[in-house]
Amino acid sequence: MVHLYEKVCKTDNNKYGIKEIQGENPFKEGPCIITILALTAYLEDINGFLKYIAPLVNPDINTHYDPDRRLFGLGFGDFNEKYQRFSRVCPNIEEIEEFLNTYFYPLFIDNNKRIDTISAMKNFRNLTFVTYCNGANYFKLIEEKLKSKMQEVGYTNSDINMILSQICLAAISGETIKKNGTSTLAITFGDVNDYDYENDKKTKEDIKKLKQGFIDYDSSLGFAVAGDGGHSVRKHVIDNDILSSKIKIFLNTSIDNALENRNNDIINPITYEKLEKSFNNTNNKTKSL
Repeated sequence: MVHLYEKVCKTDNNKYGIKEIQGENPFKEGPCIITILALTAYLEDINGFLKYIAPLVNPDINTHYDPDRRLFGLGFGDFNEKYQRFSRVCPNIEEIEEFLNTYFYPLFIDNNKRIDTISAMKNFRNLTFVTYCNGANYFKLIEEKLKSKMQEVGYTNSDINMILSQICLAAISGETIKKNGTSTLAITFGDVNDYDYENDKKTKEDIKKLKQGFIDYDSSLGFAVAGDGGHSVRKHVIDNDILSSKIKIFLNTSIDNALENRNNDIINPITYEKLEKSFNNTNNKTKSL
């Protein structure tokens, strides 16, 4: 099974500030950030990733619970309480199907029938994913399964693209998400010297020619820094101020837009143009390829 954990306030009985979600679907209620690691062996792995992402959207997470900025992480397989360990480090197809059936299909299906496209767009606007390394590939699998189910219940390809375009994805330190490779609003963040960041040789060579700290080579693809090549969550999200500030802008722009749409009858969709405007309102200088 897929375990869904939420980052919450620390207490005497919960010193790590994390709890498993059961019996509710938080994705229907409001903005949610869902994190997916490349490999998840221990509950501590999930908590560690959430601990790094949380300050970007809620610096007071340890003492102040914000229902409008909920953060989640995923674990896979059976969970061993004694060792706080999962039986699998990555999901299988059956688990993905179970997870989607529980949490995602209700966002666009009611009584086994599709809901209207605008309502589905509003529901999916609650979702912001943050993946690390190979976690982006698990996200791609989720997206493909969603497309298949949407087609099955009668959405057109145009409907599907409109709905999925309201999911925001921050893919950290992994293969660059090509604009035509996903229907979601996806931006990759990473260090071009990281061996896992970019598989396209020409793109990497073009980026390195710029020889500057922060590189904007296409807002539809991602932002990169020319760092020391270290491959760790901390290096990207905490230690690199420029990169972490851009990820912070991305996440908060997505959340703010979701809150704006929550109580509206119409939808004000999230777009690359809105994200680009948010990035340009900062003082960080960038250069486009």
